[in-house]
Amino acid sequence: MIIGVAMALVMHQALRWRGIVRAGILVPWAIPTAVSAILWQWIFQADGVANAIIGSQVLWTTEGWQAKVAVMIADTWKTAPFIGLLVLAGLQIIPRDIYEAARVDGVGPVRQFWSITLPLSDRYSSSRCCSECWTRCGCSTCRSSSLETARNPLRH
Repeated sequence: MIIGVAMALVMHQALRWRGIVRAGILVPWAIPTAVSAILWQWIFQADGVANAIIGSQVLWTTEGWQAKVAVMIADTWKTAPFIGLLVLAGLQIIPRDIYEAARVDGVGPVRQFWSITLPLSDRYSSSRCCSECWTRCGCSTCRSSSLETARNPLRH
């Protein structure tokens, strides 16, 4: 989720190449899951790219910590852009006047983030991000809570 928020903050900046940056960040989310799975299978093979980068022979698809790390990396690559897109939607509804007033009052960027950006982000995007995280944790209580939030987003 932290990576998704960071992606949203980058996409929200008024950069010269903003369209290209947004497209580049959203590509992993847009790639079909089957294609993504084949890509990660190739990366995590015994003679794959991951082992070439770290310079060691790790069996990523076996049991143990390495299999968990491989799944976490692939899942983060696939879902972080989606979280970023949801948070970006929340960021875009915050009026620029509030940030301008904070700058005039001498509020720094970190304080603006904690005092303005997070509290004023769209409630639905925050709710949806939490729902996404809860669904991924695997417990039945979280799943039922996230399903209820998805069915009735305005009640939460």
